[in-house]
Amino acid sequence: MYLFGRNILVTVSFLLVAISGLLLVPASASGQAVAQNNVAAADTAPKSGHWAYRNIAIGMKTDEARKALGNPKDKADDQDLYMFTDDELAQIYYDASHAVSAISITYYNDLKKAPAARDVLGEEAAPKPDGSVFKTVRFVKAGYSVSYSKTTGSSPSVSITFQKL
Repeated sequence: MYLFGRNILVTVSFLLVAISGLLLVPASASGQAVAQNNVAAADTAPKSGHWAYRNIAIGMKTDEARKALGNPKDKADDQDLYMFTDDELAQIYYDASHAVSAISITYYNDLKKAPAARDVLGEEAAPKPDGSVFKTVRFVKAGYSVSYSKTTGSSPSVSITFQKL
């Protein structure tokens, strides 16, 4: 049962990274507009330290990230999976040059440990009527985007994804 639940969390985290990437695809030259719902652009990175999750950041080399985070639960050339606690899961993605290209963190069960959207995005994220939140902010000058997603219901979670632009 534990493995099944973990696989669902890994799949959900991966889908959030993929969805974040799709939301950030620039408009094509033919003038088609990209939906900008809940996607903002900021000139500077947030002043909080959350963008350097557990002392790793976008662009850091694979060896440095693994040294900072310790041994992953699952390890591959292009990604690592870490289960820090029963309430915190992180996936670190690496590009072809062996540098961190995305960081996806999921907090579940005890959401008190999860940072607030403002602390991660550098600005507020308005909740939907059901209390859920989704917002992506692009930090173009810093070269990455941050997505924040909070779900509600019987299995609430907060997922945060940092992704290289």
